[in-house]
Formats: sequence, structure tokens, C-alpha cells
Amino acid sequence: MQLRVLSEDDLVHIHQATLKVMEDTGVWFKECPEAHEIFERDGCKVENGRVQIPPGVVAEVLARVPDRRNLSAFFPGLGYAGLPGLGRRRHTSV
Repeated sequence: MQLRVLSEDDLVHIHQATLKVMEDTGVWFKECPEAHEIFERDGCKVENGRVQIPPGVVAEVLARVPDRRNLSAFFPGLGYAGLPGLGRRRHTSV
């Protein structure tokens, strides 16, 4: 039995709202010039420590996140067998 608190539509709505906040409001990285350089290089706007991340950049990063069902490849000594509900869907951008 799997508990489902949010519907797929709820998840899509939350994801879209998060993308809007990341692009419009941005995220603060105070006193971290290394992070500012990385974000700027990857197409983000950086101004006075605030990083605005476009949805396309988020989509590119999420596309590189490994499937959660395959975490054992990253933690071979832990005997990870997977948890119910994890890895059923990959992160996608809409």
C-alpha cells in the first residue's frame, strides 16, 4: 500500500510555481563568488548575490539526476535495496 498525499497535478503545479520563483525572485548566495561564477557560466543572471535560475537550466540539471532506484551504484557498501515509492518517476520539467 502506498500513501499518496499529492496528485500528479498537484506536483506539476508545485514544480511550475517553484520554477517561477527561481527565475523571478531567485536564490541568495551571499559571499560565494565561486557559486556566482558557476551559475553565470551556466546561463543564470547573478546580481548582488542573487541568482535567478531560468527553467531551462533547472531542466538540464534535473535531467542529469540519476534514477533513485539505482542509488546502490553510488553507495555499494551500504546494501541499499530501495525504499517503497522512491524512483518511480524521474524528475522532469514542464
